[in-house]
Amino acid sequence: MGRTRRQKSPPFVMLPRWVVRSPSWRELSPNARAVYFELRDRFNGSNNGMIGLGVREAADAINVGRNVANRAIKELHDAGFIEPATKGAFRQNGRRATEWLLTELPDDRTGQVALKTFMSRSNRKIVSPAGGTLSPAGGTQTVNEARKSTLRHATGTEKPKSADLASLQRDTYRSTIPPVQRRAS
Repeated sequence: MGRTRRQKSPPFVMLPRWVVRSPSWRELSPNARAVYFELRDRFNGSNNGMIGLGVREAADAINVGRNVANRAIKELHDAGFIEPATKGAFRQNGRRATEWLLTELPDDRTGQVALKTFMSRSNRKIVSPAGGTLSPAGGTQTVNEARKSTLRHATGTEKPKSADLASLQRDTYRSTIPPVQRRAS
């Protein structure tokens, strides 16, 4: 008996776990993640820096409008996941989509090492579920302090806490039962 041959697996898109678990990835919108999957799908193992994807193509690929796709591409660029290698253009002899570089991988055009710029960027404030704290770039602030700072009037005085809680309850819960029936039960 000879060796058995392994069956070839179908093509797939692979994302490393360290990318998916990065804080920058978790801050991305679902549309930005979908566009990133589309870019990774177009990566064939040797074309990083030459991955063509225009806004119209991205919009069609993830089934959204052009403005949404444009915002998703901008979000990926701002977060540091992609860099434009060659800008797209619309000329008389035709149009050409922007060619992208995935920063988690080495540049196949120049041989430059992976930039991984998304690993050092985190633009948003992250709310810790355990401690209830906001973690801005400058330090830690409790959620209550952040809420107070947004509730101040132009004179610098704060609203009373009871009014604050009542307005929160009123905004989050609306009963369809008339007030007369609510008191009876």
